[in-house]
Amino acid sequence: VYKRQIKNNYPEGTKMAIIQGVPGYITDQRTQIETHKANGMDVVTVQYANFDRVQGFDVTQRLLQAYPDVEIILAANSYMTLGAAEAVAEAGRTDIDIFGAGGILEELDGILAGRIKAAWLRDPLDMGLGAAEAIIKHLEGKTEEIQLSFNVPIRVVDSYETIVEYVNPATYTGMGREFPPPRP
Repeated sequence: VYKRQIKNNYPEGTKMAIIQGVPGYITDQRTQIETHKANGMDVVTVQYANFDRVQGFDVTQRLLQAYPDVEIILAANSYMTLGAAEAVAEAGRTDIDIFGAGGILEELDGILAGRIKAAWLRDPLDMGLGAAEAIIKHLEGKTEEIQLSFNVPIRVVDSYETIVEYVNPATYTGMGREFPPPRP
């Protein structure tokens, strides 16, 4: 998801650490290690944090010790991103860009506060709508009209403006928060 953004905004040789969920194909697809290497990034380490915030924090603390010159941390889900952001902040580092995946509210708050560079997201309401439409067709006996798969666009949010443009307002209002969120 970030391959063009990173390639276009960071010079070759930029040191990148990747935090994945669990070893396997889906996790590997999410972080696109080989693409980042082909685009000139120096992937200094790939760690696993089981899609967990605390493990994301612990892994990041260790990688900051082992690779103090890391410039980018790419995490494969929101919770690991939040753990990484906490560890980077605790270390007093402001020179590391953190890229996340998922776009949960706390991650969006991190973007607005400048602790997280960007996050990709799929609108969960669009995903739910697609599932609901398939269920209705099934109940109506129109199974031949049900799509076997459907895509919800992936959006990258990296600023107040992109949050307002791409995030469904119900993501905020459904949690009792105002939308658009207050400007930082």
